[in-house]
Amino acid sequence: MRMASKYLEIKEKEMFIAFSADSLYRSLNEKELMQLQRKRLDQNTKAKTMYTYKNKILPESENSERYKINEKEFPFLADVAIYDDKIRLTSFEDQIGIMIENKSIATTLKSIFKLAIKAVNKNS
Repeated sequence: MRMASKYLEIKEKEMFIAFSADSLYRSLNEKELMQLQRKRLDQNTKAKTMYTYKNKILPESENSERYKINEKEFPFLADVAIYDDKIRLTSFEDQIGIMIENKSIATTLKSIFKLAIKAVNKNS
């Protein structure tokens, strides 16, 4: 939870997230998930998320675009969050994470994320 809550210090009002909902829900309880979402919403931060979820679809969320990805073709085994000049990589299964703060890397990953969303929209 400590690593995940780091993203609550966002300057820009947009973040990009890729995650496995199955891993996330096994690792964080309902209260922790609601706390993270509430803090993001309180900052009026928009999230663009790509996720995998076995046999389920996440409901739409306030200030969030959600894209379900085929987990067999594109497995997400770690959580990736990109915001400001930061990249947060977390493996909930292994309980390990790292934060990278670098403008060039963050900008590049945001571009890759936007490209992926564009491809998902085109194929929908």
